[in-house]
Amino acid sequence: MNADGVSGCPFYLGELEAASSRSMTISAKCKDGTEERLMLDNLLIALSQPAFGVAEGGTNAVGFPSGALVVDTAFDIGRDHARVRRPNRQPVVFSAGGGTFSASGLGVGFELPCNESTTDIAATVNLVDPGGGSQLAYAPEVDILIPDTVTCGSAVQLAARVEDRDDDLVSTRWMVDGVLMQKGISSMSVTEPHELALVAKDARGAATTARKVVQCN
Repeated sequence: MNADGVSGCPFYLGELEAASSRSMTISAKCKDGTEERLMLDNLLIALSQPAFGVAEGGTNAVGFPSGALVVDTAFDIGRDHARVRRPNRQPVVFSAGGGTFSASGLGVGFELPCNESTTDIAATVNLVDPGGGSQLAYAPEVDILIPDTVTCGSAVQLAARVEDRDDDLVSTRWMVDGVLMQKGISSMSVTEPHELALVAKDARGAATTARKVVQCN
């Protein structure tokens, strides 16, 4: 809970990929004491696995502590291609709301060849959605269509509405009273109250669960 009494909420970040739109020239001091100007091209930063942060209640801010974001960084340096995978060393703050996002303080670090030795490069990246929210992805939307009350002993069709705005839905599974049902079952007999749940997952790992208690009489 924040100092103002507003509780924070878990925030799921399933996928993130950002590319630099221009080349960068780095004036580096090599470990052998010499200096060199390095040209860095085709920088690509991607989240290598889903991560959880904390959304500050009442705001669009989402915080990720050190180590929460495992980042793959790939780039061309001269004629060579390099790739580095590391967790964030400093906290990262995202802003996600109103259909847009930004991120500040995303740190990436890597070692580059420099003359006859190497040099360590550390960069802080600020990300801005270039499309006014067009680059954001969405979790599946799920709505159970079974009535709240059915006839006892009758066969009830497991009906639901499942939509995914990104068209990358990969699975839906029904659960009854917390127990996963076998695949392919499309109906069930209801003789007592049950809690039904439908879990929908997309290719990025985002999942949505809808729940409904069904009575019979």
